[in-house]
Amino acid sequence: MNFYLETVNGTIVILLATALAFLSLYIVQQKQALKLAWWKCLTDPPPGIALALPMAAIKAGLVLTRGTLWAWREFGGEQMTGWQLDLVLTGTAVTALGALSLVRVLSRARFGDWPWIISAMLVVIYITEKSIEQCLA
Repeated sequence: MNFYLETVNGTIVILLATALAFLSLYIVQQKQALKLAWWKCLTDPPPGIALALPMAAIKAGLVLTRGTLWAWREFGGEQMTGWQLDLVLTGTAVTALGALSLVRVLSRARFGDWPWIISAMLVVIYITEKSIEQCLA
């Protein structure tokens, strides 16, 4: 079982890290080509950068999460340390914020803000329910 989980996580980390590198390169090149300040790229980006930023965040979060899980399994797989859990949770938060931002970018023009707001509310409800369940266990 360890072989499959380590191989799957390692494979995904390699591919996502490569995609993240090229997305980052794209964002930097577009910023330079359009002569945009970093603040403008983050607050009012053109469509290509607007799409690339949340995709990069998703990939960065997944690399952090899956990379941590890969290292944990590859080098022991015993009880996860506090810093490993912190990395997994940080990667999960980055991935979630990137996915929420991607929903916002893809749906806002046609559907307004409701899709990403509802998505965020569903996540809050899910986390609350799981937290209550954990407290009662």
